[in-house]
Amino acid sequence: MLGRYFFHYNHHRLHRSIGFITARRPGPQQKWEEAQVIYDTTAAAAAFSENLSS
Repeated sequence: MLGRYFFHYNHHRLHRSIGFITARRPGPQQKWEEAQVIYDTTAAAAAFSENLSS
């Protein structure tokens, strides 16, 4: 269960960096919104994993 969660978390981290690279270029607004949603999800996941370890 936990291993699957971390795989999911890392997968989102990878997509976050890809999303930000794409979002910084002038492009469709939707691209930026998608990157923002992924960023928010990753931030929530990071906070959750910090709570788990403490």
